[in-house]
Amino acid sequence: MAKKSNSNNHCSFCGRSEQEVNLLISGMTGFICDLCVEQAHEIVNDSFQSNKKSDIGLSLSTLPKPA
Repeated sequence: MAKKSNSNNHCSFCGRSEQEVNLLISGMTGFICDLCVEQAHEIVNDSFQSNKKSDIGLSLSTLPKPA
């Protein structure tokens, strides 16, 4: 479901109109533009990077051996 031709369509997140964006993706109850998708992708990636840094820091070389 992508880009509908109704000129009243706008991004539910940023409010940009269909004419202001490259792609407007329709969902069940709203729309999201390509710019908001990119921004959300960056937020998710940053979140995953933060979670990786907070791991306990074990690697195969530092993993304790069983007794």
